[in-house]
Amino acid sequence: MAQNMWERIHSQRGWAKYPNEELVRFMGWNFFKLSREKRGRIKILEVGCGQGANLWFLSKEGFCVYGVDISPSAIKKAKNYLRGGTM
Repeated sequence: MAQNMWERIHSQRGWAKYPNEELVRFMGWNFFKLSREKRGRIKILEVGCGQGANLWFLSKEGFCVYGVDISPSAIKKAKNYLRGGTM
């Protein structure tokens, strides 16, 4: 039942295209002092990634990112967004 709910949500409309503010703040305080080379060696898994706003932000900052979600539509949209498409 939960999968149907999330699939309905993600297949019908767009989602937030901006990353979570708390995530940006946390990453800034703890990781932005690292070089992009060192950031590239840090792997981040987001469980419940939705349409990929946080993954997009983290990948643009040089981190190696992975995401999983229960909604196939969300994953499809996240892949498109990470490849440079629109959300």
